Amino acid sequence: MSTILVNSLTTAIRGQKLLGARGIYSTVKKVTNNPYLGGCGYGLEVQGDTRSALSILEGGGIRVIAVV
Repeated sequence: MSTILVNSLTTAIRGQKLLGARGIYSTVKKVTNNPYLGGCGYGLEVQGDTRSALSILEGGGIRVIAVV
């Protein structure tokens, strides 16, 4: 299981909808004290193929900050 970090809750929800439409289950998760985000932020916890999820998100215009 991986967490894909994004810059806002709105972006995380948009990403979750994109992934769900392609059959990839994800959960929006609040991320605290993460150096990639400069503090707190949001991520998508993905179960399954992270590479496919990243490809779908980037293709849908979602800016990915990091994968942890």
